[in-house]
Amino acid sequence: MNTKVFNSNSLRLFPVCRWLPILLAGCGWLWFAGPAAAVPVFTTQPATTNIATLGTAASFKAVVVGVPPLVLQWRRNGVNIPGTVTTSATSPMTNVFAIPVVTATNAGSYSAVVTDANGVTNSAVVQLLISALPPMNATDLFASRQPIVGANGFGRTASSTATKEAGEPDHAGVPGGASVWLQWTAPSSGIVMFDTRGSAFDTLLAVYTGGTLATLTPVAGVD
Repeated sequence: MNTKVFNSNSLRLFPVCRWLPILLAGCGWLWFAGPAAAVPVFTTQPATTNIATLGTAASFKAVVVGVPPLVLQWRRNGVNIPGTVTTSATSPMTNVFAIPVVTATNAGSYSAVVTDANGVTNSAVVQLLISALPPMNATDLFASRQPIVGANGFGRTASSTATKEAGEPDHAGVPGGASVWLQWTAPSSGIVMFDTRGSAFDTLLAVYTGGTLATLTPVAGVD
């Protein structure tokens, strides 16, 4: 019997039949794998940032150690941000993603992913929070919904403690487990647009008419 031994430096064959007469009835091959190469490491992770005033600047910094060339891509809400791929021929690699003028739609979750010859590593997922936005009093229960006033605007709210109450429909056809409600009355006829840009997670929206859960009539919905 021969033993095939692999490591990062050599390939060696050892006869081992005479060593294992009791354990092995015949001869075959034993395989040994060497240690895996280390993937790149974030030595400095991006940090959560809170913006109190719209129009100010924000940035996220990452430092990575790996095997050049290192390729780093920034993401927002898990989606690659166009134009943010950077390649470095040296290690460690320092990279800063800057937002010169923060708007309401820049809020969300940010992270970086780096690749080298040995593999891929994702950074911590951090938040760009914008406390300057006015609160929107979205409620868990339909009966407690609060009105949105005006023909346009923006605000912030959360659904981390929300539930799905009995009799609530599957919004946009998706059987989700949590939702919040707002009420809006159109000031005139026309087309209106609602969106959740700046959310820290993937959302869906649904619009209804009706005064109770039992009498809701779907108007539009999108996941």
